[in-house]
Amino acid sequence: PTLDQFKKLVSEKKIHFFIADSGQGGAPGGNSEITSWVKEHFTATSIDGVTVYDLTQEKSS
Repeated sequence: PTLDQFKKLVSEKKIHFFIADSGQGGAPGGNSEITSWVKEHFTATSIDGVTVYDLTQEKSS
């Protein structure tokens, strides 16, 4: 999706988690705009060495 489409899906609570690309064969055509937006607005958590963002808990300003 585009960044705007992704934001809409997050706001509609249709996407709850984002798994960060480890740089080791991530999905082709990944959207760096989405990754940047997620990193800016949500907190990373590491689960078994995988970086995951909970999109239901936006960072406080």
